Amino acid sequence: MLPITKVSLEALQPLENTTQVKLVSIPSYDFTYIGLNLRNAPLNYPKFRMAMMFAFNRPRMLSQALGSYGRSLGPGLLSSAYSTVGWPTVNDQYAYDPAKARGLLDGEGFNETTTSSFRIDPSTNESLRMMTIISRLTQPQEVAAASSFAEDMRHIGLPVVSLPMSDIDFNEALRTYTFDIFVDSQSANNAPTWLYSLFDSKNDLNPAPLSTNLVGYSNSTYDKYAAQLLTSNRPDELRNAAEKCQEILAADLPVLPLFSEDFVIAVNPRLTISQIVGSASETIRNSVIEILKNPGFSPPLRIGIAPGVENLDPTLASNQADWIALGLLTEPLVAMDEQGNLKPALAQHWTVSPDGKVVTMVIRQNATFYNGQIVTVDDVVGTLNWLTKNVKPSSPLYPIMMEIKRADVLDQKTLRIALTQSDNSAIDAFTNLFALPSSRLSTVSPEPDLAVSQLLVSSGPLVLHQFSQSNGVFMQLNNLYFGKPLNFENINAFLGDTLQGFQLSSGSLVTVSSQPLIVETQAVANASYSVCIYDQNGTQIDCAAGVYAGQGTYAASFPVDARFHQGTYWIEGTLYGNLPDGNFMVVEEKTMTVRSSPLFALIILALLIIGAGVIVVRRMSKRPREKRHRRARRSLRRLRNSGD
Repeated sequence: MLPITKVSLEALQPLENTTQVKLVSIPSYDFTYIGLNLRNAPLNYPKFRMAMMFAFNRPRMLSQALGSYGRSLGPGLLSSAYSTVGWPTVNDQYAYDPAKARGLLDGEGFNETTTSSFRIDPSTNESLRMMTIISRLTQPQEVAAASSFAEDMRHIGLPVVSLPMSDIDFNEALRTYTFDIFVDSQSANNAPTWLYSLFDSKNDLNPAPLSTNLVGYSNSTYDKYAAQLLTSNRPDELRNAAEKCQEILAADLPVLPLFSEDFVIAVNPRLTISQIVGSASETIRNSVIEILKNPGFSPPLRIGIAPGVENLDPTLASNQADWIALGLLTEPLVAMDEQGNLKPALAQHWTVSPDGKVVTMVIRQNATFYNGQIVTVDDVVGTLNWLTKNVKPSSPLYPIMMEIKRADVLDQKTLRIALTQSDNSAIDAFTNLFALPSSRLSTVSPEPDLAVSQLLVSSGPLVLHQFSQSNGVFMQLNNLYFGKPLNFENINAFLGDTLQGFQLSSGSLVTVSSQPLIVETQAVANASYSVCIYDQNGTQIDCAAGVYAGQGTYAASFPVDARFHQGTYWIEGTLYGNLPDGNFMVVEEKTMTVRSSPLFALIILALLIIGAGVIVVRRMSKRPREKRHRRARRSLRRLRNSGD
């Protein structure tokens, strides 16, 4: 299974011409457009913009950039995917007509001359100034669209040149408004609230934050209808507001529409894909779940992603690969059905207040993390408030988290989410939100590595085993998610929790990690760490030295081999080091159970091809935590008294 984005048509041709791969095309809510800096002449003339639309051969551009893997975008900017959920779209009245474009320019005084290939600017009686259309080199379709647009503009005497640039330079140009024309793509969900974010005049801010009115558009009538998209809870009024917004955009043309690019997934023809309109990540998530439910499926399952997984921290992660991986690791608050409508997931049901400022959710009571721990309302509330404080602008969660003022627990099943503004469609952005254990959120450093600190606890269909930016992500089946008994080859014991009931097979690997060791907000990186395992008689079976894993966390690993027999074993981990005011030692203990069983089949999310293992944590208190803490304090006092 291979999601394909931002790939040239030439790269797709080998996949189109083979029977070994099936290409699945999914309509998208996302759209690509040409933004115009309306603060600058001559782009501030509406009829000048209309002339550009008539002169732009969009069907040819679409064919060259996307072939059959995209759809033409109308001047109201709603992609064809919106029709599946009932939103209205307006007709495209700007068919390719260079003669009409020339007539509009002549009528506004932008006359042609015999001495220059470019038209005259009526405000200066000189040739029009040169204008650039910028695009990102990392987005080949956008570069191709910009080049095609510039060529068509020059054919009617408008001096426009294409200027592809690095992402850093492109983003800086937008942030500082030092652009004439740009090509950009907008991520969108099944509620077109971006009609407010991108074009409401109140959002014309400098420097531009994310998802704001970059082009500087201002129309008070438009503002009224755009506000209704956030505040109305009447379906007929919402539909009318969306239609009016599109009609006004089609008349004013603050931006020029390009296309809506389909999500394309290349799959093994034997695999069944559950298509979800408007979402590649939801399509992959639902498809993986259905594939794994099929008793006839033979693992491993490989998902290749280009570009690869870069960061599994949801406060930072920005590319599609990251969010596909996170979607397989976590259960979302809400999900989407095949038509792109919302359906329950972790949230059993929800309501939005009449003023659109409060969302109330009831959490499903049988949801668990992969270690058997129940997902509680406290976990959901803690995660939402943690994300609100820590999310970065690079994350797709940033817009919705900036709308969330706070989340509060109402009772053991219910939470309340207060929004900073009225937005009856805010729930549509909750498909990327999930829960992490609240007990761990309180102990992480301000800039945690979620994989290293083991904060990224799975509640979804798969469990994280290994992640590296160079190799990719390995995952394995979350048995509890599929209603199967816990039956694992590997464990990861998290010091600070108590563990029992691990089902290990010979040949497995035990990895024991410490809690993040933080002293006065600083991660301690100079401690030594060791782990020992004892059998039922107290006999030491094995010890392993640990290494520093980062963010104050240490880890040690050892194999389960012939020395281990069926039964219960005791794990003891010790952190020992020096602080400025003396020595310290931290001791934690827990149990594991070894039994004889065949290895479970491997499931992989991969840029990698093969991997092995499962990480699992289970909570149980064999020895009260306070008792263990007293033992650690006594050890510390003995060390200090002895002067060691």
